[in-house]
Amino acid sequence: MEKLPKNTLELIFFSAGISKEIRELHRIANSFGQAMARAGDLISFYENELTEIANAKGFDNIGKWAKNKAKSAIKKGKTL
Repeated sequence: MEKLPKNTLELIFFSAGISKEIRELHRIANSFGQAMARAGDLISFYENELTEIANAKGFDNIGKWAKNKAKSAIKKGKTL
């Protein structure tokens, strides 16, 4: 026998007679959507950091600054 619903969405699906397979597909689609949103955030973050590095000009040690900027972006990107 199936487990009883734990939250409102599951209760709606359960009471409407929606099969377990369809509920599982809904759960998978939601987790995929969240993963895509996280990937989009990460891409946007890196684009912004790279744009800032690419547009930097007019000061000494730009190579060292860009290297440090890139290192900090990679470190922060791992947490996103």
